[in-house]
Amino acid sequence: MSEDLIDYSFLEELSGGAPQYKYDILGIFLDTMNEGLHNLANHITSDDFEAIEKQAHALKSPSGIVKVKGMHEIFQKIEHLGRERTGKEEIMQLFAEVQSTYQAAKPILEEERAKNEKLLDKEE
Repeated sequence: MSEDLIDYSFLEELSGGAPQYKYDILGIFLDTMNEGLHNLANHITSDDFEAIEKQAHALKSPSGIVKVKGMHEIFQKIEHLGRERTGKEEIMQLFAEVQSTYQAAKPILEEERAKNEKLLDKEE
């Protein structure tokens, strides 16, 4: 399941296998997604298309590093719709999809981060 949901290949390539790097990047990703998805939900509720565009853009980059299935593409679509100032229903559907995907991936990512933290403890 996690192999289908999360692709660590780019993170592995960037980190060169270094547990500290993976631990840090996964922490940043989780923090960014938690806050960013909360903000995006608020922007959608308030019909603030400019803020929707900006928030989706900000979430697109980390989702290109920690590749959770489909998230990067969804943020790209939401960003485009925000820029066009249209498609609120589609934005809401895409947001529900990305939120569901993230909730499924979050415990797996947290486990991977904890695994890398344990590797750090062994290095000390």
